[in-house]
Amino acid sequence: MDNVMKTSKSNSSQDLSSKLGKLFEDELKDIYWAEKALTKAIPKMIRNSSSQELINALRRHLNETEEHVVRAAKVFEMLGRKRRRRNARPWTA
Repeated sequence: MDNVMKTSKSNSSQDLSSKLGKLFEDELKDIYWAEKALTKAIPKMIRNSSSQELINALRRHLNETEEHVVRAAKVFEMLGRKRRRRNARPWTA
């Protein structure tokens, strides 16, 4: 009986671990692709800005965003995962 309970607990832990791993990977993909989109959008905002203060702030933000993309890519490499987009969330369809 103890072996059955240990196995059951072990399977539950593995299920939870795999679910948490999947959640982490999905959220990382969302972050990565959002940051990638910002690296394309911010330069357009800079071109359309007339305030030098705003332009400077957007340039700083672009530099930070580019670093976020690099860091997220490194996490994917560490996990041995590809940076593929995940399917759209059901409520966005």
